[in-house]
Parts: sequence; C-alpha cells; structure tokens
Amino acid sequence: MKAALGWLCALVLVAAPAAGETRLGPSDPREVEAFLDGLLPGLLASHHAPGAVVSVVRDGRLLFERGYGFADVAARRPMDPERTLMRVASVSKLFTATAAMQLVAAGKLDLHADVDRHLDGFRIGDGFGGPVTLHHLLTHTAGFDDRFLRSNRALGSTLPPLGDYLARRMPPRVMPLGRVVSYSNHGLALVGHLVERASGLSFADYVEHNVFDPLEMKRSRFFLRVPLDPDLAVSYRWKGGQHVPMGYDHTLLGPAAELNTTARDMANFMIAHLADGRFGGAQILPPETARSMRARHFSVHPEVAGWGYGFLESFVNGHRAVGHGGDWRGFKSRLLLFPQQGFGIFVSLNGELNDLALWDAFDDALGARYLPAAAPAAPAAPDEFTREASRYTGTYVLNRRMRSDLLKLGALLSHVRVSADAGGLTLLGTGELAFRLVPVARDLFRVEELAENAYYFVEPDTGTEHLVIGPFLTLDKAKGWANPRLHAALGIAALALYAGTLAGWGLGFAARRLAGAAPSPTTPLARWVGAGACALLLGGLAGIGQQLDLERIFEVMIEIPRGLVAALVALHLAVPLVLALPWFAVRGAAPGAKAPLARLHYAVLAGAGLLLLAQALYWNLLGPAALR
Repeated sequence: MKAALGWLCALVLVAAPAAGETRLGPSDPREVEAFLDGLLPGLLASHHAPGAVVSVVRDGRLLFERGYGFADVAARRPMDPERTLMRVASVSKLFTATAAMQLVAAGKLDLHADVDRHLDGFRIGDGFGGPVTLHHLLTHTAGFDDRFLRSNRALGSTLPPLGDYLARRMPPRVMPLGRVVSYSNHGLALVGHLVERASGLSFADYVEHNVFDPLEMKRSRFFLRVPLDPDLAVSYRWKGGQHVPMGYDHTLLGPAAELNTTARDMANFMIAHLADGRFGGAQILPPETARSMRARHFSVHPEVAGWGYGFLESFVNGHRAVGHGGDWRGFKSRLLLFPQQGFGIFVSLNGELNDLALWDAFDDALGARYLPAAAPAAPAAPDEFTREASRYTGTYVLNRRMRSDLLKLGALLSHVRVSADAGGLTLLGTGELAFRLVPVARDLFRVEELAENAYYFVEPDTGTEHLVIGPFLTLDKAKGWANPRLHAALGIAALALYAGTLAGWGLGFAARRLAGAAPSPTTPLARWVGAGACALLLGGLAGIGQQLDLERIFEVMIEIPRGLVAALVALHLAVPLVLALPWFAVRGAAPGAKAPLARLHYAVLAGAGLLLLAQALYWNLLGPAALR
C-alpha cells in the first residue's frame, strides 16, 4: 500500500564510504542560510507543501534554523523553528532507542537477553531461531508481522496503557530472527514498554526526565494533548488545487511515532548525539554507548547500508550518515547526522507528498554543496549476471507487510516487478517507484538513481528469495499463488464475467418483458441465485476497495467504518450462493428445456465464484481474519 511505500522512500541509501575523506560540511551560518533559502522554498512549491522547519548543527552549536511557509494556511501562521510543534512520526524511535540504551548502560536492560524476562501479562515467545532480544528490536530484525488496524484512536480518546495494548495486539513473529530487516512500529513500541518495565515510570515520564530535561528540550512531548497546542502545525493534502487539512489522531504505539517537537529542540538532540551523549553540562549517555548506537550492528551485506541501535545508515556522495525519517498523516520529517564531519540537519514539513522525489532532490543539493565526491565509474556487467539474469526477475512484495488482516490487500498496490536486460535490472513499482539496478558483483547491484546498493540472496532455511535495497527496503519474491499480479489478473477476469452476466441477464429480462422474447431456459430460482451471487460479490468487493481508499486509510486504522463492515457482510452472504452454483450448472434448467449453453454458463460462473472466494480467503476478506 502507498503508506507502506511512503515509509521506505524517506531514505537515501548506500554507496561505500570514500577512503581518506576530509572533514567537510557546512560551517558558515550565512552561507547555510543562502543555501537553504535557495533550496527549500522551491522544493516546497514544487511538492505543494505549505511549510517546513529546519535546524543545522555543527561542532556542538546551533549553526542555523529557520521556518519556511506556513504552519497553518488558513490562519497564515508562519513556521517558527523555535515554537512550531511538528509531529515527527518515526523520528520518535531515536528517542526510544536512546532511553533504552540509557537503561542498558545502567545495567537495567540487556541487549542480548530474552525480552520476555521483563514482560508481565504477555510473552513474545521463543521461535524462528530463538528468543527476541533488545538487539533484534533496535535493528528491526525480530521478524514480526506488521499491523495497523486498531492501532490508532480518534483525537481526544482515552488511551489504554502501552502494555495493555501490546498484550492484546502485538503481531506474531513470521520470519527467522536476524536475517532481514522487517521494520516494525510494534517492535519499537515494545522497546518503549521495556523502558517502562525497567524504570518503573511511564514511557513519557521517563523520556521527559531523562532525555528532554537534560537536553533542554522544553517544547517536546510524547502524545498529543487535547485541546491541541496552538503552536501545533496543521498537515495538508494537496487536492483540487488547494491545501486540505488531514486532521489528527492518537497512535497507540507512542514510543514508535508520537513525538511532537520543534526544530530548535531537535538541534539539542543532534548536538548531544554528535558529542557522544554530552550537551552542555549534561551527559545523557556514556560516550561508548552513544558511539555504539551510531555503529552498524546489522546489514545483509558489507556493501549495503544497515542499522545501528535505533539509527539507520545512509550515504550521501559516499559520506556516511546515521539518522531516521518519519512519515505520518501529512507530516514528513528527516534527521541526518554526519559524525565524521561533525554536523547534523533536521527538516520537517507539513504536506503529504512524494518522499522519494523530495529527499532525493534534497540530498543531491546537500551533497553537491557540502559533500563532494567523484562520480563512481560505471561498472561492467559481471559474466555471472549475463548467465544468471533470469533468476533475479519476477514479482516481489514488501517484506514489511500485513499478513493477518484485510490490509494484506496492500500488496496488490505495492508489489514490484523486476525485469532483466544485458546491462542490469529494471525495478518498477506502483506510482513513481522505478529504479535501475546495475550489477557490480555477483548478487550485488548499484541503484543508479539513488547511488545506493542492493543485494540479492536466498534464505537457506526457508528458500525465500530477497532483494534488499539499503537498510529499509526488503523485497520478497512472490511465486505462484502468492503473486499479486496473478491475483489481479484472475480477479479482474472473474469480476468482468460477473459484471457481464448481470448486464446480460438484465437485458434478457427486459427483452422478455417488453419484446415478448423467448423464455429463459433456466428456472427462476437458478436465475435469482446466480444474480444474487454476482451482485453480492461485485458489490462486496467494490465496497471494500472504495472503503480502503488511500485518503480514508487513517480513519480505517482507528475504527472499521460501517461501509466496510457492510461490504464484508455482502461478501460473506455471497458464499452460500456461490457454493450453490455448481448444483444449478447441473440442475438449473427449466423442465423439458435443453440448455447446454446455460449449463456451461453456470459452470463457468461457479468456477469464477469459487476462484473469487479462494482469493478472498487468501486476502483475509472472509472469516474472523477480516477484522482481526
């Protein structure tokens, strides 16, 4: 689904770091001002984003901060880097990881111990290669399924305690430990609960006392408060030539996504992490712990960017950065630290837009201005690729996906097609997702458009074929019945048959009534059952598609709308009618009528109906899994 692709596109990924690099980066505030004033207004305009805040730090000080555009379009309230509160979504995870690593340094949490020892009332369990540890959670390698249904609440709702929510809604483990990254909001929310269990404080109170206060982050807080702070920015979608507010909600995964902060406060956080945990007279982390958070602790291949503890790696013109992106309900944020150069930058916008194009353009400009690097030589295709190109081709789905409820349908929208030619691979996804992959070694590729590396491998135990692009995007090859392209083709053909049948029967009924045409060779009961099956299947599936429109998806995550429930009920009511169609293919003719074509038609309807029911089961549209 688009949401799922949005989260991967907030990153620029990997090329190998350049050897012997010098200490580059911004240093003159006036020059930084000129650079950002020349860059950000144009990016905002081209992406229809109302406003942005930015802060830049270098060598322990705030180098530059500014607001651009509007925090509230209707009120003409400008963006203010010191006062405007932004919902930074997954950038929150850096604070959760920091809190957890404080407790690791204090001996209250263990990076490599089973997390179940800290839990009360529920267990993660041992399986898929062993118990889940904090190390797995902080590197997103615990192997959890994804889950969004019922993970949010309407603004102003009473929120359950974090541990109660996780006890009810923690997704199952579905893949081996430590093999690939499967990004997990629930996994980082579980880290927040471990902070609660180890400290004896609520997560929000712990972070306030142990991170915000020593870093003088006076405007920052977890969780939205109602009434809303008047300095909170409004997020927008560009629709019909105007900015339309997207609204607010509460997430029940607070430690993973609920930080509200300012560009000024984020500058203090960046200063502390670049200074190995020190900010002014405060030391929020031991230096070795801060350095460990920024170090790489997981990657599928040495030449592919990976994860530290909470921080993910990216490379701009070959220069290593660590940071995190955030994307939720029209807020887009990104924090990048360049430890070797000693600078960091935070940007946050309040518009729903194409992350890939925005951050790619931003990184291109940042790299060209401050982080120059020689363009890599175009690699020649290895002989192995020429011989083996066909094994990479096929349809892939996101490894981070919903498997256990109806939002599994997202795979129909977010699958990727990989094709090969003599020079490399072409990767085409839905929307504007398109990459060219050039081979540099056996199973290793460079993504030309993003100067990042990709790695293909087969998991030894499960046989799953993965194509991994940087630290965030893991694709699994979909074969046979799991191929969404197959489902789309078969489903469209079956629905076209049912729609045509309804139209033909409607015309036939009119002809018999108005023009005195010959009577139908089938019994009235057969026609009613057939028409009912067609109408319920078409109406149910069309209703599900309409209710899961991307503009409504945030509301669906809060509460299953009545329209979606009605569509699912229609689909379930179709089941007995579809199951009756084979009987009417044999016994549905009127007494004395010879109706071979009608019998064949009912047989085809029965086959198409059974196919649609099998697809509905696969996509969790039937049975209790539909609203799990």
